[in-house]
Amino acid sequence: MQTENIFKTAVEHLGVENQLLKLIEEMAELTQAIIKRRLYPNDPKYFDNLIEEFVDVNLVMMQLLESELLNSEKANELRVLHTTEKYNRLESLLKTQNKTKDKI
Repeated sequence: MQTENIFKTAVEHLGVENQLLKLIEEMAELTQAIIKRRLYPNDPKYFDNLIEEFVDVNLVMMQLLESELLNSEKANELRVLHTTEKYNRLESLLKTQNKTKDKI
């Protein structure tokens, strides 16, 4: 079974609302992993946990991207719009920071 089909089947079976709640749970666990990694930067178990929680969040997000909620034409249009806006903002910020470094 292809990856997209697995994610689509999972979200259809489990339900969009349940997967949205699962995403909240996984994001909270990722937040904890980030904090512990920052508190104990040299402890490999916290790095491993950070990667594991990142993967968990990513997998649930990939499922939701295959759902009717986030895979509609309108959702795709909004995703492109917001991605472009945020990319341009980041690019502008980096250019501004580079100019500031050049003056120092």
